Amino acid sequence: MRLARALIVLLVVAACDHPTPPEPGEYGPQGPFSNAIPRQLTFNTGQNLTPAWLPDGSGIIYQFERVDQVDGDRCLGILPAEGGRRAEICNNTIAGADSTDAYGDPAVSGAGRLFFSRASDAWRLHNLAPALMDVAVAPLATPGLVQSVRTLPYTVGGRTHYGIAQTRWLGDSAVLYMAQNVFYVRVVGYDTVRAGIELALMDLKSAPGTVTTVPGTDSVTSVAVGAGDTIYYTVAGDSRVLRRTLATGDTATVWDFGAPAIARDVQVRGSKLLAVVGGVVTYAHDPSLGPVQSDKGGVVHAVDLLLAADTTLAPAGRLYRHIALSPDGRRIVAEGYTFSVVVHIAPQPWDTIVSPHANLWLVDTP
Repeated sequence: MRLARALIVLLVVAACDHPTPPEPGEYGPQGPFSNAIPRQLTFNTGQNLTPAWLPDGSGIIYQFERVDQVDGDRCLGILPAEGGRRAEICNNTIAGADSTDAYGDPAVSGAGRLFFSRASDAWRLHNLAPALMDVAVAPLATPGLVQSVRTLPYTVGGRTHYGIAQTRWLGDSAVLYMAQNVFYVRVVGYDTVRAGIELALMDLKSAPGTVTTVPGTDSVTSVAVGAGDTIYYTVAGDSRVLRRTLATGDTATVWDFGAPAIARDVQVRGSKLLAVVGGVVTYAHDPSLGPVQSDKGGVVHAVDLLLAADTTLAPAGRLYRHIALSPDGRRIVAEGYTFSVVVHIAPQPWDTIVSPHANLWLVDTP
């Protein structure tokens, strides 16, 4: 009997001795999936576009497409520099649940100010173009404290700017960017076609931000900020990278990749210059839209301006767009597009088929 009672006691104790249930929390991946370089940073089945580095090099901010919601929002994501868990900046308001909201073209100043574009429309209407567009600033640490600084489109100097791209901070109270035409075209579904108009500066000391344009920068396709008030830029259909002093307007060719190559997406750190060159890119005058450069990606070139040496980064089965050079100049993050070559007999010997979907890749520079 004593043995039977002891067994009963042990069984009761064992039944009550269960592990504590796990506490609520985040149990997703925390670090990069791989330490290899080149390294794929995003695995979203939607688009991942326009990456930019945080000023201290600790992370990357970019636009990503929400594929888990019916309204098709595009939000801003922030990744650690080596890859890992994404933080998100989205329109999570009650009103936002009934609209398609797109945040894009992000840039963060040295003091932690976030500049970005916003577009919105009621998603059930399936309109071709957004109903509301503006640019806004917010503290990166508290992005909910957002302030609209200029509605889009706006007109300055007789030209209407419908969009912005390639935003670069000048200090903490002004930005330099590429002002664009934006066309919404019905094809199979719809497409958005962007064409650079000119470079512009926006003073953010007050709202609305005062805009001035940079003369002689027609059909601009990319811009980078150098030391002092020096900027670098490319123009549509051109193989050159141009350098300009903002105060004086003095402009010179700093590097020419040689015709018929087309250069774009320039980045500069010290004597290191990077650009996307060639690839699947065309420049033509569309009878309806005007001058348009169609770009599906190209090859990254790294130029040592002191040695006058041009090195091509191995494509590794991808074409790149919108490269962003890290603050220390050691790495780039870029949109990566897979491609394949299809061989024909005639009349064209081959064709390059490029995926319309982009993920972000981390790549070492020479």
